Amino acid sequence: MNPSIDTMISELRPVSGPGPANAHGGHDKTISIRSIESQINRKLPESYAHFLTLYENGLMFDAIICYKPLTSSPWASKKTGMQHVEQFYSLNHGGYSVVKNINIYKNRIPEGYIAIAEAGGGNQILISANEEDYDFVYFWDHEGEVDKKINKTPDKSNLYLISKSFTDFIALLSIEEDDDEGGVVGLKSITLRI
Repeated sequence: MNPSIDTMISELRPVSGPGPANAHGGHDKTISIRSIESQINRKLPESYAHFLTLYENGLMFDAIICYKPLTSSPWASKKTGMQHVEQFYSLNHGGYSVVKNINIYKNRIPEGYIAIAEAGGGNQILISANEEDYDFVYFWDHEGEVDKKINKTPDKSNLYLISKSFTDFIALLSIEEDDDEGGVVGLKSITLRI
């Protein structure tokens, strides 16, 4: 039997997650998910919609969270192939919400893809609601973004496949281990210039 999304996440030291809908008496999560689906004109993958109801206030961690994608991006560790996820966006309509990011990335990411998490450095984790790759999870490299001045439609040239389902993506997540010298694996030194 495969562990549930909630069980897999609980092993990653989450610091925010399930909580009250909001301070103003709450809201219907089903309506919020339908609102997202209406905005993108597509149905969200069921596993991701379930995740949003569990972690409606977003999700951050008390550790560095990494994963090894199916296709490495230019941001992957040269040594381990690992990449990072900073935080997952919320269902609520606050500053780090899925809805806000749909608006921010409209005409920047290909149609039918939704930014679901921040990957650091301006990069995003996307999920597809398109028929041909429904539920696939991708890393979006903002450095490869199309130039809007040339009036190009966003394409998939800067997308890197992480997993073929949202549940598989969650299963890939792990806490980045320290090396034998007490530092983060791959980190040689930090120089501070004051």
